[in-house]
Amino acid sequence: MKPSDDLFELIKSLTHSEKRYFKLISSKSVADNLYVKLFDAMDAQIVYDEVHIKEQFKGQKFVKQIHVLKNYLYNILLKSLAAYHNEKSEVSHVLEMLQFIEVLFEKGFYGQCKKMVKRAQKICLDGELLMIEYNINEWELKLLLRENCFSEIKEKNKRQKYILDRLNENNLYKDQSTIVYQKILESANAITNNEVDYIE
Repeated sequence: MKPSDDLFELIKSLTHSEKRYFKLISSKSVADNLYVKLFDAMDAQIVYDEVHIKEQFKGQKFVKQIHVLKNYLYNILLKSLAAYHNEKSEVSHVLEMLQFIEVLFEKGFYGQCKKMVKRAQKICLDGELLMIEYNINEWELKLLLRENCFSEIKEKNKRQKYILDRLNENNLYKDQSTIVYQKILESANAITNNEVDYIE
């Protein structure tokens, strides 16, 4: 599939609310108005027609570099969607918190970092987000090491081992279910082939 098709498909998949959110964040910058115009032009099409797009914007400088404009639009659309769904998705929210934790730690705001870690850990525990919890716990271990809290480090390492064990178990279950699913498909294909042979 061509990049143009990817962008067009993404635009056509957007809900009314997602489009409104994209326009809202794009309207903050005058420079982005050009991307909004391209967005509107593509959204108005039923089947993507680049020749028509170029004709529509004839005389504008960006037409010669339209692939650059489309690439940028694709990326800002994805960022817009990520931001829009961030509030709805527990995983997105806690991943954002993970970024905040890293920033706060690097800035040396260890107290604020610790508070953010605790909040993120609670979300992970409630939602059983083991893989993300493991990453967040690594930041807590860094904080504990700074404070020389060795007994707490030992306890946290136990939790990390527990998480790894659970993740390994989940992977084993996935492997087994994949094997079972594969065998079911093979059996179904064998039955179908036998029916075809019988008819012939």
